[in-house]
Amino acid sequence: MTAVVVLTWYPVFECLGLARGYGLALALWMWALILLLESDRPQKLNLAGVALGLSVAAHLYFIFPAMAVMIVWGWGGRSAGQRVRDLVIPTVVTATILLALPLSHADAVGFPAGGGSLLRGWNLAAIPLVIGAAWRGRRIGAWMAGTISLSLVLLVMARRLLGVPYPDGRSGVFWLPLVALAVLAVVQKLNWRPLRIGLLLAVGWYGLQFAEPVSSAAPRDLAKALRKDAGTRPVRIGVSASVASVLEFYRTRYGQWNWSIAEGKSNSSSFDYFVFGQEDGALAEGPGMRIVYKGGGLVLAR
Repeated sequence: MTAVVVLTWYPVFECLGLARGYGLALALWMWALILLLESDRPQKLNLAGVALGLSVAAHLYFIFPAMAVMIVWGWGGRSAGQRVRDLVIPTVVTATILLALPLSHADAVGFPAGGGSLLRGWNLAAIPLVIGAAWRGRRIGAWMAGTISLSLVLLVMARRLLGVPYPDGRSGVFWLPLVALAVLAVVQKLNWRPLRIGLLLAVGWYGLQFAEPVSSAAPRDLAKALRKDAGTRPVRIGVSASVASVLEFYRTRYGQWNWSIAEGKSNSSSFDYFVFGQEDGALAEGPGMRIVYKGGGLVLAR
């Protein structure tokens, strides 16, 4: 039950919340892993490859655990080469079809919300966790140990060779299933009950670190407040960079084609409204500003 809660809490929260792709990518990656565990038939591998490709398209940082799990899955065995071909080709084709055009206008530093450090603080616990999962000796433990290790290696290589920033915050949500399953593999080996309970609680705490700090209802409520205040008249809206994509979503969702959204400064007189995120919410308190909505770290002012 703990495993189910930990591994499904974030996809459900994210997909029903701001829908930025993190939860969708995580759910698709987990689906691919289930398919790989079920069978090595070509049909299953093809479907798992499609799921991995879709997870990468949903959130670009999932390219690292996707590559890692493919390498781990195809390691050893007489039919390993054929199995990898059945898995890799659908993954590459699916991801390429969806990402070819967007990536043709991007660069390495354009990875979403990156820039963190790879191993620091509590992240250092990944080292003994990998050792413990490998020590477990079962398939899922060995897979997770290998996938975590290879993901770390691939991230370092991408950083050194391409300048790709390390994932930070929710961009590193792919660590959640890797860490959770590795811990569960270790727990099965332990006989001391308090330690097992402690590890499971630690996994639950780790999952909570990926929670969206902005209330999932706040962007919707802000959009409704803006729709009510602006009515049907054409308005220009200056938006903080962290909120722009969310407001664009609600512009389409509510059919508010009278909204013209652009990133702007609070001292610009060319905007009718301003939407501030957590990083610049204090600007809404400036002279001449009237707050229309405030909540969940977001502020709508005019």
